[in-house]
Formats: sequence, C-alpha cells, structure tokens
Amino acid sequence: MRFIKTLIIAGTATALAACSTAVSAPASDPRIDGGGDTAVVAMSPLTGLPETVPTPVLIVKLDNTRNAQPHAGLKNADVVYIEEVEYGITRLAAVFSSTIPTRIGPTRSARITDIDLTSQYGAPAFAFSGVQKKMWPAINDSTVVDVSPNKYAAAYFRDQSRRVPYNLFLNGTKSLSWATGVSSDRNVGFVFSADTPAGGLTNTGATMKWSEASAEFIYDSITGLYKVALNGTPALADEDASGQNAATVIIQNVIQTQSKYWDK
Repeated sequence: MRFIKTLIIAGTATALAACSTAVSAPASDPRIDGGGDTAVVAMSPLTGLPETVPTPVLIVKLDNTRNAQPHAGLKNADVVYIEEVEYGITRLAAVFSSTIPTRIGPTRSARITDIDLTSQYGAPAFAFSGVQKKMWPAINDSTVVDVSPNKYAAAYFRDQSRRVPYNLFLNGTKSLSWATGVSSDRNVGFVFSADTPAGGLTNTGATMKWSEASAEFIYDSITGLYKVALNGTPALADEDASGQNAATVIIQNVIQTQSKYWDK
C-alpha cells in the first residue's frame, strides 16, 4: 500500500507557538496488542498502516515559498506540518519514518518553535539548513539529534538546476546511517479507525490563509485524497506529475507569541 501523509496546519487566526501540546499523546501505543503474553506489532503510530518493527524518525525543515516547488520527498512523509514563521510566510516540517527518501528538499532553517514540535517525537533526527547564531544553544539543549550540515555536511547536496537558497537537498538515508541515539516512531496522539468520527460535518475541502501564504485542500472523491495547493498553485512533487496529496488534514488552533529570535 502506498503511504499518503497526514498534513497538519498550525493556526487559523493565530499561528504556531506550541503545536506539540495541541494533541496530547495517550499512554498506550497503537502498535501493541495486549491480548496475549507476547506483544504483537500491529500498525505504525504515525500512519495507522501495518508496521512490523519501530523505525527511526527523521524530521526535515523545508522551504514553502513558490521557489521551493516542486518539493522532493514529501510524498513519502508520514506527517507534514505547515507552520507560520515571520512576515506571514510558512515553512514545512516533514516527519519521515515509514520511508526515508534519498532526496528531500529544499531544506531551510529551523525556528525556535521547532523545539516544541520535535520534542513530542522523543529524540528524532532533525535536519535543517541552519539557524541564527544565538539559537544554537537551544538546539544543543533540546532532545533532537542534530543532523544539520553543521554536523553531517556530506548528507547534503546542491541541485545546480535550482537557485540558491532553494537548492539544498538532503539524503535522508545517509543522515540516519551516521546519526546515533535517534528515537523510533512513537504514539503522538493519533487515533486510527475505519469509522467516521461522531459529530463531523461533510465537507469538500478547506483553505487556510496567512498574510503572505495560503494552503488549500480539495477532496478528490475518486482517489479519496485531498489535492494540495500551496500559495495559490498546485503543490508539485519532484517524483511524479500527480502532485502532493493528503489522506487527512488537521487544522490546529494554537497561541502565537513573538519569540526573542524575532520569529513566530
């Protein structure tokens, strides 16, 4: 079965400050079947699809302006967050575990809110192009395993067909093979079921807008997926012509504050 990601948008009128706390993780692990003496691995806690063994988690920051199109690797992400940064633009935080692509990007810099976002995944490998100098202590003190070019430059490469700064890509397989202490996928609060949740309303899509960015999701009844448009244009995929799709779209209302780093 081909995996289709869950896409999470942080913010409506507000934006991202603590999206990791927007959904509290239950104590139980959806992989574990407690019906017998031996625990049986049943499904991925991030996708709800069959998973035999836990797999390491890699989180990658990506640009989300029009210059970033087409994105590479996103079709294999388990979860993708759209998060507002500064000046009303957004960036993506893509969570990979089920499949680790060898080409992910374009990668861009991290923000202080990523510390909260990544912490719910334990000690994930965290890939980003860099941060402002005064934020490095926060990265070093966090739970993430830093796999930025600062630590593993050989896992990154430039695509000469694209212009700087939208041409830095990551080989996810290389970064995970070199990193140590990376945590495996874990329950972050997703509940999977074939039944439609009670109290829901039928809808054919949703649109989110920031001052300088937008995200639109249109349901396709043939595929059963949401077609994704970013910043007014269809979200393109580096891998094929089908573009970006999502099986589930979650819109989170979160509190926004101005950080000491002058981002959101």
